[in-house]
Amino acid sequence: MQALKIILLVAAIIYFLVYIIFAICGKKPIRTILLFSFFGIISLTAVNLTSSLTGVYIPLNPWSLSVSAAGGIPATVALLLMRTVLAL
Repeated sequence: MQALKIILLVAAIIYFLVYIIFAICGKKPIRTILLFSFFGIISLTAVNLTSSLTGVYIPLNPWSLSVSAAGGIPATVALLLMRTVLAL
């Protein structure tokens, strides 16, 4: 279980580095970051709205909102994986 947590942490760090490089190298970095943040918050909202059908939800708190906003849709998927696989 500890190895899985380390793998998820390393994958998250690599994702954020690629995310920052992608945003900076683009023509409109601020727009890219804002769009990723918007889609992350929308995906978190969609997960919570469909929780009655799926049985999976992510509690809305400052941590989950900031992770979803910072990482976009992949961060929301990572939160879902942590919630279901690791039972956090």
